[in-house]
Amino acid sequence: MFNSNGSDLKLGLKILVLGAVFTLIAIVAVILRLWSRQLKRQEMALNDWAAIAALFTCCCLSAVVIEMVVASGMGQYLKDLKNPEEQLEKLIKSLFALHCLWAISNALVKISICHLYVQIFRLRSLRIAAYTIMVAGVAYCVAVILEAFLLCKPIRYSWDKNIDGHCGNAFAAYLSVAIVDLITELSIILLPMPYVWTLQLPVGKKIALTCIFGLGIIICVFSVLRVHTLVRWEFEDLSYSIGNLAIYSLLEPILGLVGCCLMVLQPVISKLTMSRIWSVERIQMSDPKESLSHEPSRSHLLLPI
Repeated sequence: MFNSNGSDLKLGLKILVLGAVFTLIAIVAVILRLWSRQLKRQEMALNDWAAIAALFTCCCLSAVVIEMVVASGMGQYLKDLKNPEEQLEKLIKSLFALHCLWAISNALVKISICHLYVQIFRLRSLRIAAYTIMVAGVAYCVAVILEAFLLCKPIRYSWDKNIDGHCGNAFAAYLSVAIVDLITELSIILLPMPYVWTLQLPVGKKIALTCIFGLGIIICVFSVLRVHTLVRWEFEDLSYSIGNLAIYSLLEPILGLVGCCLMVLQPVISKLTMSRIWSVERIQMSDPKESLSHEPSRSHLLLPI
């Protein structure tokens, strides 16, 4: 479709630009999140600390992806690499870091979103479900990291096939990890929806809340693209075929982080626009039969007037 040199340049440049631009967007989103907390004089909660930690791991992830392009030749066809053996070894080692940072970043984003649900809703059933997803997310993250390091025995055999060793089915392992991640993300998106539509609110505001909580569908799109890329992954030309996988592995947690920050930016939006385009709607979010406490919980949500 493209000539090899043009294709190399396009893919490599695309990875570098996307990595830099979206990492900057994530940094701005977290800064605005912290400013929003300051404007409301609210103490930092677990979801804020998880967002900060996710920003750190996303920045590390972006650095690894950029290094894979610059030093390891990611995005180039194997035949075009200057030092194929050396660069492939670097690339496979960096893939371990990419895989682990992707898992950690996604887990932290899931913790941030689920804990925000816990703060907003006081429904026992939803809170139990949110905490369950948080615990499952952490367990899943640990499993992904262990899978990365236990797939080949010894681990050096991953990049050095001249020694004695063996590997499991890498394609099946990575694909199963991506599918489980997609299912978890869909669960997080769907979790608050039944409760939103039972609120005593106009239909327009219910739709607005659904859109806010449904921002994660964008992340699911990248999860699907990641799964699709894994299905078509060509191990014979790893340096090139891994390029799109790296892009989706980077954008998925970064956009998830930006999305969970957007949910709490109402004070900043109000201050910057100096208007009532957006308002804080105080909504009864508890069910007396299911509430964990006798005090009703009211939460600030970003809603269009």
